[in-house]
Amino acid sequence: MGFVQKKGWLGGNEKFIQNFWNEYNSQYKGDAFYTNWLCPLFFEALNSQPGTPVGWKNNDFSKETEQVLKMAPYLNGELFKKKTGVDDQELWLPDKVIGEFLDWLFRYNFTIEENDLYDEELELNPEFLGIIFERLVNKADGAVYTPRTEVDLMCRLALLNWLAKNTDIDKKELYQQFFRKGGFGAEFDGDQ
Repeated sequence: MGFVQKKGWLGGNEKFIQNFWNEYNSQYKGDAFYTNWLCPLFFEALNSQPGTPVGWKNNDFSKETEQVLKMAPYLNGELFKKKTGVDDQELWLPDKVIGEFLDWLFRYNFTIEENDLYDEELELNPEFLGIIFERLVNKADGAVYTPRTEVDLMCRLALLNWLAKNTDIDKKELYQQFFRKGGFGAEFDGDQ
């Protein structure tokens, strides 16, 4: 969620979850945040097309929150799909635990840039989330997260080979253009 709100996808509000929690706390005392607020956010708002109203348990969301939930992005990939045998068991988390978790979670800086060199060890980035998602959630289903550097290399090589095959541009010149910082372009001898 930190990445989603950092992108501005929840009403342009980079503190949406914290404000969502505060809105709940200003109205309710009890342990209903997970069931009545997080479930609609995850299983409806982020699991349906933008423009779909959230109708879970007739909550008292503010008009602004209702609009943000209605226009939340559809994050496919089954991350927010209900899991049979887990999410249909009427489980809940006490508000105190959720509050403590949110306090802990948002001590970290979320960045939307992978491989950002600024305070890299202190930031949580999409690459980190992808690796965790792959290892814990989807590995059994064959989902594999490919780091940005590998995707970049594969795209450059594919484009380079296509251009070499379909144009008159010298392959050595293409390598030098696609790999200016050294590496393949610096080592290319023309026979590859």
